[in-house]
Amino acid sequence: MSAGAPAMPSTRSLRAHCFAGLAPGPRLIVTGAVHGNETAGTHGIEQVLAQIEGGAIEIVRGQVTFVPVCNPLAYVHGRRMGQRNLNRRLQPTATPQDNEDRIAGVLCRWLAAHDVLLDLHSFRSPGRPFVLRGPADNRGELEPFAQAEAEARLAAHVGPSRVVDGWMDAYAEGVARRRARTDPGRGGRGSELWRGHHRIHAQPGRLRHHAGMRPARRPRGARRGGPRHPPDAGAAGAWPMGRCRRRHSLSSA
Repeated sequence: MSAGAPAMPSTRSLRAHCFAGLAPGPRLIVTGAVHGNETAGTHGIEQVLAQIEGGAIEIVRGQVTFVPVCNPLAYVHGRRMGQRNLNRRLQPTATPQDNEDRIAGVLCRWLAAHDVLLDLHSFRSPGRPFVLRGPADNRGELEPFAQAEAEARLAAHVGPSRVVDGWMDAYAEGVARRRARTDPGRGGRGSELWRGHHRIHAQPGRLRHHAGMRPARRPRGARRGGPRHPPDAGAAGAWPMGRCRRRHSLSSA
């Protein structure tokens, strides 16, 4: 698998890579290319996958699932959306009407099976990575939440020095203003938000620190700074890692 040039995905399925340690731990899912023209997350995920495959990283506890391209139709055409903006309405429906509805039918099942989402987006211009944090713990209407402390630890751990919070209320107010301009009879807040998960514009190279990922042990006698290799399959301490690959058809979603 080439980290520099990911293969073009099928537009009729979603591809996920799942790695599970044998010790218990958190379940992390990392997503890229929710918007098809935002490819930094996809490239970062492919680099981490190559390191796992090559033995530079091992999964020792918990589970991590990578979805390099969440919107294949948008990705292959190099545009933000397939038929609509997936990031504005990501929820399952019994009667899917478009490409993004079919994606949501698969992706929402995967999200529900995990504890933590790390969603990677891209800038339109060069800049330092930053994290968009969710709200403080609350029981409000816009985004009820009870994981602010855990999310703060995650935001501090992924690497960027800039963390943005308070953006959700500002975004919802902007949505309401735009609606008021286009349809004065409508009000309300936040229905365009991706509810229940938090978007992080993160540094892909730091993904390895989550869900128990760590560099593989250097063989005894190996020179420091040289390549790391996994121990022999029969040796003590061989990789405590199981793995699975899932490919779901969008036509059946």
